[in-house]
Amino acid sequence: MERNPTKTDTDFLLRQITTEDNKLSFQRLFQLYYPALCIYTKRFIPDRETREDIVQEVFSSIWENRKRIAIISSQLPKTTVSTICNAIMKNM
Repeated sequence: MERNPTKTDTDFLLRQITTEDNKLSFQRLFQLYYPALCIYTKRFIPDRETREDIVQEVFSSIWENRKRIAIISSQLPKTTVSTICNAIMKNM
């Protein structure tokens, strides 16, 4: 059974991603947070496929912008909510 990541673990992974382009750290971050963020997104988006797309978009954005961002673990839910809002606005 895998333990829950701590803030320190997550911040370490994010540092590895943003400063060293560490793909293994990115994969680990994805494995740790993808399921939880999909569940979190369910509060706002009923369709499973849309939720998964939104969470994948969050992770794509982290990787694509890794040199320009200084994200910390507490921002992952906020970033997800922002992406949810953008998706809703696109569909209005």
